[in-house]
Amino acid sequence: MDERQQGFLAWLGRLEADIQQMQSLLEQECEVLRTRRLDELSSLAQAKQETVVRIDERLGQLPTASGPKETVIEQLFEALKLRGVPDAWGVWDRIRTATARCRELNEANGAMIALLNEQTRQALGILFGQRHQPVCYGADGQSRTESGARLLGES
Repeated sequence: MDERQQGFLAWLGRLEADIQQMQSLLEQECEVLRTRRLDELSSLAQAKQETVVRIDERLGQLPTASGPKETVIEQLFEALKLRGVPDAWGVWDRIRTATARCRELNEANGAMIALLNEQTRQALGILFGQRHQPVCYGADGQSRTESGARLLGES
C-alpha cells in the first residue's frame, strides 16, 4: 500500500471513531430521555457539539468537489484503487451504517424532546396561564360559569 492509500485509510479510521463516538452519545441521550434524567442533557449536548465539530473538520479535509461527501469519499476509493480492499471497504461500510443509525437516534431523540417540551408547556399553562372555568348549566338550561375558579399557581 502506498503512502496516499495509508493516509486515506488512517483518515477514514479517525472518521469512523468520531462517528462511533457520536452514536454512543446519541444512545446515551436516548437513555437519559427515556429515564427522565434531564439534568444530564446539558453535558451530553456539549459533547455532541464537540463531536460534530470534529466530524465537520475531518470532512473539511476532503478535496473540494460538488456533491455529497459520501460521493467524494467513494470517488477517493476509486482514485486510490481501494475499492477491492476488504478492510478499507469494511471501514466505509461501518461508517455508513453508524451514520444511518445516528440519523435515526437523532430523529427519535428530537421527537422525545419535542414531546417533553409540549408536556412542560401544557403543565405551565395549567399552572400559570390558562383559566379553565367549568361550565355548568342551570335549571333553565342556560350555561353559567362558577365564579370561585382560580389557577393552581394563584394565591
